[in-house]
Amino acid sequence: MPVDGITVTELLHSRGINCRYLGRLATLAGAEEAKDLAAQKDVQEGKLSKLPRRVMPLCWLEILECEIVARAAKHVLDSYLTENCGAAALRPAQTIAAFLSALLST
Repeated sequence: MPVDGITVTELLHSRGINCRYLGRLATLAGAEEAKDLAAQKDVQEGKLSKLPRRVMPLCWLEILECEIVARAAKHVLDSYLTENCGAAALRPAQTIAAFLSALLST
């Protein structure tokens, strides 16, 4: 089970899946999580005797979403550092700190 972006990428590539499909995978993972939660609720209510054999790990959607945000942030930061003939690249620490502050603040 992948726990970071590198292992997610390696897992997808080993299965022949390009990383451009991360959004589609996240959509499918969300649907599967909803099915799994409904099945778990049915087991608790006694409608089912046991959970289906294949249950998606609940962290999979979260890992995919983190990878999507990280890749998007990388592209945005790269554009900040290269626009205006790289003016922001003259002070990368300030640019990166401001970017991370904006990204991570609530």
